[in-house]
Amino acid sequence: MRRGKLVHVSTRRVACVGLLALLAAGCAREVPPGIQSARARQAEAARHGRDVDIPRYHEAARAREVGQVAGRVYEERRKPDGADTPLTGTVLMAFPRSATLLGALESIRLESRESLDRFRDAAPAVRRAREAFERALLERGGGDLAQSVGVNPDGTFSLPDLPAGDWVLLAAHTEPGKKTADHSNSRTSAAASERFLPRAKLVGHSYVTLWLREVKVTPGGAATVTLTDRNVWLTGVLEDRETPVFRVSPPVSTPGSQPGAPGAPAGTATSGSSPTLSPSR
Repeated sequence: MRRGKLVHVSTRRVACVGLLALLAAGCAREVPPGIQSARARQAEAARHGRDVDIPRYHEAARAREVGQVAGRVYEERRKPDGADTPLTGTVLMAFPRSATLLGALESIRLESRESLDRFRDAAPAVRRAREAFERALLERGGGDLAQSVGVNPDGTFSLPDLPAGDWVLLAAHTEPGKKTADHSNSRTSAAASERFLPRAKLVGHSYVTLWLREVKVTPGGAATVTLTDRNVWLTGVLEDRETPVFRVSPPVSTPGSQPGAPGAPAGTATSGSSPTLSPSR
């Protein structure tokens, strides 16, 4: 009787182990890419935009408790009798205030001083953080809150009808730099391209000037912001890289190659074959 009980217990243990193995196999199954991207977006939205009270901004907009942010972007005059230079082409973006976003941007600015690589990645990192925050707002139903506007020819700008509350203003001005000289025709580069896959090369760059401001919008009020070359928040670069097209080198003809083989001249005979003779008269 005791032996039968031991056999019964062993059978139950084997069954449990088999069930756990099946559950583990099911959990380890690869998740489809579509579900993975959806989960990643949801996690990103929960992480970045959760400190923004989106309903409060929407309620202020419905109640017409709105104001505006206006100002000017320019380069200060170099001489007392000179004139300021408007920084045309500047783009301004307004977002609901987020401590998470401000913390991420400030970390990027501080880390840009640590090394050359961090400095080169600072401007792209700011762009990635901004785009992630915009996606987070969209996932949480606040995609309509983010606004952007370009400056006028005189450097002035205006963001009207912003819901009352705290806002973050991010402005960017881009200046193209010089194109990088092309040295791809050198003999060394040509020899290397035959042995290795092509590498991305720097063909140009742009200088990016960024301003970051916190503003408070009140119902019917107008907040004024002045952005100049003397109160810049961060200066960075955007690199333009180009990857050459990879082409396989044609096969090199060698002595003894068969007729019609790649690299063999047309109409030539190889060793061991009879040349083509014209009929004799």
